[in-house]
Amino acid sequence: MRIGILTFHKVINYGAFLQSYSLSEKLKKEFPDDEVEIIDYVTAPKRKWFVVLWNIKHHGIKGGLTELKRISVFGAAQKNLTLSPQSFKADEFDELFRYIDERY
Repeated sequence: MRIGILTFHKVINYGAFLQSYSLSEKLKKEFPDDEVEIIDYVTAPKRKWFVVLWNIKHHGIKGGLTELKRISVFGAAQKNLTLSPQSFKADEFDELFRYIDERY
């Protein structure tokens, strides 16, 4: 059996990342003979530069640098997630649902 998890995993949010990671790891332990992966689905375009600029405006250069560090840490952490081989964007619903029906 192959288990696909559809969740918000690419947001820069500690809770969302930990939920994605924890759920996939728990399912891997509960179903050791099965394949578990997070469906690589992105709901909205990345706004990271807007957030960096907002932080610079409201918190100065230090705030912008802190946000850049957060973006870097989340980017590196994404490598710890087992993602589906195919990626999908927000407007690819038909393709996403067809993929889910065929793969999981």
